[in-house]
Amino acid sequence: MPDIKNIISCDWGTSSFRLRLVDINTEQVLSKVKDSEGISVVNANWLSRDKPSSERKAFFLSVLKEKIKSLVGQNLEKTPVLISGMASSSIGIEELKYSNTPLSVSDLDLSYSKFYDDRDIYIFSGLSSELDVMRGEETIILGCDSSEEELIILPGTHSKHVEVRNGSIIDFKTFMTGEFFNILSTNSILANTVLKPEAMRLDNSYYQKGLEEGFVGNLLNLTFNTRTLGLLKAVSKEDCYHYLSGLLIGAELKSIPENTACVHLVSEGNLLEIYTSALKVLNTSATVKATDSGKAFVNGHLRLYKSLR
Repeated sequence: MPDIKNIISCDWGTSSFRLRLVDINTEQVLSKVKDSEGISVVNANWLSRDKPSSERKAFFLSVLKEKIKSLVGQNLEKTPVLISGMASSSIGIEELKYSNTPLSVSDLDLSYSKFYDDRDIYIFSGLSSELDVMRGEETIILGCDSSEEELIILPGTHSKHVEVRNGSIIDFKTFMTGEFFNILSTNSILANTVLKPEAMRLDNSYYQKGLEEGFVGNLLNLTFNTRTLGLLKAVSKEDCYHYLSGLLIGAELKSIPENTACVHLVSEGNLLEIYTSALKVLNTSATVKATDSGKAFVNGHLRLYKSLR
């Protein structure tokens, strides 16, 4: 076996693409590339060419090769690539069946496809429960320092709440929090009621009011209150924006089971701060810990690669 010192970690989502060149021994990211050419864009480009399906994989790999050229590093020709995300979906490089829950977070028994195209390339499957699916988040979870018993929350457009019991992912749920906010704030009656502020203020009284009301109330009724706050109380559009934000996050976090001992937030940037603050405002009894999702994704690929060697 050749002396492999680095891997290329690829996060290929629906609307985004990210490569990281990673040192296996130090676990340091040596170079990275990020753009918006996600799987949906590449798939649309592929379909527009009206080529036979037998050429599909080669087309996607040609896109990947061009992006690898942008990485800064020496002797990358044989560096193996590990890919997670929508690359394993029906619109990706190769469709793989989901792995199933329960999935041990230490045994790393995740389905994958391996092939050679001037280098070893691994595509990892997503994960399914009885009623839900994910592609990409499972790699992040495998890279976390998880406890035996905890609820992992990955905030985002489609937030994931992942239940870990006895060291295994036993179930998870998806919350369309970010997408709902986008729809409501741009394509509903609330579009003229809210206005994005220059900066999100987590100490804003209307944001915290939204959190607390969303945590205990009925979302379908409370959402309309965003409009009436502006109409009847002369609340500013920026404060209405804060209120709606808090309302949806509070409604999502209401689903945390009462007996949850530990909530593990896995995210980065503003979302990590927002959800950490929200849990403090809501005064949940669970212990809260946090992990950077970018580091966890890389660590997940490192762990998967080492388990397969």
